[in-house]
Amino acid sequence: MNKVDFLKSMDKIGYNKKEIPKKKFTEIDKIFTEKTINENSSYTCIPIYRDILVFKNIGKVIGIAKICFSCRQHRIIGTDLNNDNFGQNGDYEKLEALLNE
Repeated sequence: MNKVDFLKSMDKIGYNKKEIPKKKFTEIDKIFTEKTINENSSYTCIPIYRDILVFKNIGKVIGIAKICFSCRQHRIIGTDLNNDNFGQNGDYEKLEALLNE
């Protein structure tokens, strides 16, 4: 099974599709960069990925970011870069604000 097959049934399991305006892409790109560790976090909850970002290039899915804004966890697929440090320096807050504007 392909890693992106689940996208076909997202609407059936309660997700709503929302296009992100292109004018926000630059700010989102700044958030999704490889970072060195500044903060050390540990989690005690099971994430519920209520927000899933699908990155496309010329209509082809090139990456997926599953985000749990409640417990600040993520799962990023489609990159070889280290994304373990994603979310530092207020990235979750910045991303949530961008998505909800």
